[in-house]
Amino acid sequence: SYPFRKKTTNKFVIFAQGRTGSALLMDLLNSHPKIECAGEILGHKVLFPKLFIKNKCALSKREIYGFIVKIYHLTKEQRMSDPRRFLTYLHKKGWKIIYLKRQNLLRQSLSFRVAKYRKRFHKYLNDPPEKFKIYVDCKELIKRIKDKKVYLRQEEMVLAYLPHLAITYEDHLLRPGNHQSTCDKIFSYLGISSAPVKTNLAKITPDKLSDFIENYDELIEVIGNTEFAKFLPEK
Repeated sequence: SYPFRKKTTNKFVIFAQGRTGSALLMDLLNSHPKIECAGEILGHKVLFPKLFIKNKCALSKREIYGFIVKIYHLTKEQRMSDPRRFLTYLHKKGWKIIYLKRQNLLRQSLSFRVAKYRKRFHKYLNDPPEKFKIYVDCKELIKRIKDKKVYLRQEEMVLAYLPHLAITYEDHLLRPGNHQSTCDKIFSYLGISSAPVKTNLAKITPDKLSDFIENYDELIEVIGNTEFAKFLPEK
């Protein structure tokens, strides 16, 4: 026990894939004076994940503690054969689950490609303007989209019978005008009053694919002949 610290009375986990806006959501939630969202604490192998999380939570100076976890953190880094059992354990221990996903798997995959090209996964409001065009290996892109689709199915299986709050990047985080109402929804879910939120993070990729993809016409043709054509922008 840690009697000299303020007791954490509420706990949450953001269950999400990469490039879904999880860093943005964490930054927004950390605007609240009662919340500490610690990021991807299971992104590397730990010996005893349950004890590790319990200690992290106990050491928090805030009343509400949370972290981000991805399905592959559990299956790969932590080598869990049944991630559903782990999320069920957290739920039974009082952790509330926020499920964040991105509907457009093409944009999600391209966001990763851009981040890899920039060698930085985040952009800040005060960063100088950037102009770049990248060449996209369409075969590799399709494989990445398929991987994300598999992860989505795994996530849905994990959460099938677990209470959770669902958030989507496009509906709740893409437009800055939705940030406050989205966080208010989460604050209500966590049982706390609202507080103003802000972020210094900025969107990395331009809205138009043709503005940053060198082989745009090829990408449109290749993706247009797959099941993922629905993710292409409307003409």
